[in-house]
Amino acid sequence: MKKKSIMITALTTLFLLAGCASVTTEYAAFEGVRAAIVQGKGGAKAVVDGMEIWVDGEPPHKFKIIGFIDDVREEGWMYTPPQPHPEDIVKKAREAGGDALLN
Repeated sequence: MKKKSIMITALTTLFLLAGCASVTTEYAAFEGVRAAIVQGKGGAKAVVDGMEIWVDGEPPHKFKIIGFIDDVREEGWMYTPPQPHPEDIVKKAREAGGDALLN
């Protein structure tokens, strides 16, 4: 009976670990010959935690690109596809010195 209990516990742990989703939010600084200053033409934005996220287009003024944020959310084996978490991206942008995001 004890072996059966250990086997059930081991299988349950295996399924729980297999179902975990992987999440990474990484920043990469922009490097280039130009200063990466762009004249925006306007568009549509959302505000998350006080930071503008331009979901279509860009700010209607000059701005500087300081880097890129890669947010990867892999779905787990037993879960539905992961949903984006803009709060994580906003936090990473602030850490890098940014004050807005382009989608």
